Amino acid sequence: MRRKLAAVGGSYLIGLIFASIFFDFAIFLICGVILLVAVAIITAILTRKYDISAALLCCAAGITVFSCVSLSMSKAAEPLLNGTYDITATVAQKQVIGRDSAVFSLYTYTSDGKVGVIMYTDDIDAKKGDMLHFKARFEKLTNTAYYGTADRYRSDGITLSAIPHGDISVTKEDYPLSFIDDYREYLIGRIDDSFPDDSGALMKGIFFGDKRSFSDELYSDIRLSGASHLTAVSGMHLTLIMTVLTALLTATRLGYSYRVRFVITAVLTVGFMAFFGFTASVLRSGIMIITANTGALFYRRSDCLNSVGLAVLLITLFDPLSCLDAGLILSAVTTVGAGVVGVSASVWLKDKLPFLNGRLCDTLCVSLCAALAGIPLSAIYFGTFSLAGIIVSVITVPLFTLCLSAMLIFSLTGGVVIPLAAIAHFCCDIMRIIFSAFAAVPFLHFSCEPFTVIITIVVISAVAAVCYLLLKKKYAVPILIVSLLCFTAVNTVLPQIPDDSIRILMHSDGANGSVVILSRDYSAAVLIGNDKKELSTIKNVLLENNKTNADTLIFCNNQNPGNELVKAAHAISENVSECDGYNDINGELFSVTCRNDALLLSAYNTKINISSAGKAQKDMINILWDKSRYISAGTPCFLINRYQKASNGISLYFTECELRINEDGITARCNYR
Repeated sequence: MRRKLAAVGGSYLIGLIFASIFFDFAIFLICGVILLVAVAIITAILTRKYDISAALLCCAAGITVFSCVSLSMSKAAEPLLNGTYDITATVAQKQVIGRDSAVFSLYTYTSDGKVGVIMYTDDIDAKKGDMLHFKARFEKLTNTAYYGTADRYRSDGITLSAIPHGDISVTKEDYPLSFIDDYREYLIGRIDDSFPDDSGALMKGIFFGDKRSFSDELYSDIRLSGASHLTAVSGMHLTLIMTVLTALLTATRLGYSYRVRFVITAVLTVGFMAFFGFTASVLRSGIMIITANTGALFYRRSDCLNSVGLAVLLITLFDPLSCLDAGLILSAVTTVGAGVVGVSASVWLKDKLPFLNGRLCDTLCVSLCAALAGIPLSAIYFGTFSLAGIIVSVITVPLFTLCLSAMLIFSLTGGVVIPLAAIAHFCCDIMRIIFSAFAAVPFLHFSCEPFTVIITIVVISAVAAVCYLLLKKKYAVPILIVSLLCFTAVNTVLPQIPDDSIRILMHSDGANGSVVILSRDYSAAVLIGNDKKELSTIKNVLLENNKTNADTLIFCNNQNPGNELVKAAHAISENVSECDGYNDINGELFSVTCRNDALLLSAYNTKINISSAGKAQKDMINILWDKSRYISAGTPCFLINRYQKASNGISLYFTECELRINEDGITARCNYR
């Protein structure tokens, strides 16, 4: 086995992931560990294939380590469970939600160890490293019918949720890297002052991963065009930045020696890892860069698979819970797709078609294979993928690289060279046009069920394995590429098969909102409020579901809409009206009754009320706007106005939710950004 590090890192990661899936089945995990150890010993004794034995033992070690870490976290949280306590906690992360709310990731200590806590509250003046003193009730973090809360925060070591009682006092503290955060905020402020438009927001998203100022339209265009990875600071960002810096070092006398270049590259890599926040994918890229330069120091060529294996092994050894981080898994898989499959595919193509331009072939193969490798995992983790993303990734590579390079030099020069930022802004202008153009094309965006995706992966992988065994090894790359294409084709066709479910997709910007109702025979949209931008959200929701317009659009909470709003609404639907008694909908699978600015949706045995908070109904799901002093705890709600405070229902913190109704009942999935 030539790639021992790849085998060790991959086996250990598989063990961690396996334990995370079956953590609740302790006997099963114990039996699995015993079986792996036994097979490893037998393999070593009978066949003397020690590399296979080592891989099996690493897998067993991964299962054991994850189980032990998870049990210790649960034990540390027990003293706080289901009780109200005064505590002091340190802010690990803060995310502002909407206009006046925030999510705090905190950590504190009990007699049994460190405990991670998530807390939803008003946006208070606190930042990373500050100490919060408050009284709260603590509950075990669990997945709900609406949102996989426990799964979302598990990779951060968070096991408890806190419901604060009373005021929260803040003690300002400095942590060692606070100056980096301060400098980031300074640069963000410089961009805000010079470029306060959507292109300026995209600049911040690309270089800092800061999506706070994204408009709903920009956010939807990026998501629908499959370009979300460009605004999530990842290993790709660090790799491109270090490539630019390495080229600059090579062009100057600083790069005359391997040893000097290694030291400078290592220091800069660690510095930018700190600048981007030491996320799992950035750590993976940084370790690979340092590994590659270490190989050059000893005149040895680095291997992509070994580098990925070493990076994954080091990250998961220090933080076993990072195996749950979607960013790390996506980063590792797409790197293998680009650095192993893409390179091999390019070599194979150039061998078969000698007339191809070498550099162009390399670029296209690497970009295509990286995008294809990420599709299955995107479908599993996020329940959606975009075919447009494959094309957009290739088209925007030059613009993205130029933008990132300009922003890099802008940052290194103290944010004073505005012409450099103007170059990045120009690139973002063009990228926005590209995103918007591809987002407007139907049948490029697909939603899929994770279970269906997993079944498809298992079946196609089995077929690919049989083909690999029957054919020669040299056909491995074509078999892998064909398998990825087959996966993409299957999961592209399956969502187009009509079913008898009704989907209700809701969105809120904190003040206004929208509801889109979709079935196989009818589509209806409800605009709540008078925000023209919310019409863009409705349009994007329709496009995401491969529809160009709605059969009906109804205005709610909007008396006498202006001509401009009505004209914009007619671009989405020919049938536009206010909510009164003359625009009822009777579809094959659902019906909608409009009375006095309130809608009643009926589908199968489920009823949903869409109205102001004062008209909330106790015996059904409610989609509400406006404020109310009291909403019954038995009234599940999606609140359009997020300043409405309530502890019941789906959650006022979600910006979007999807309800799916069929003969079996109702399911929900919510999210916020």
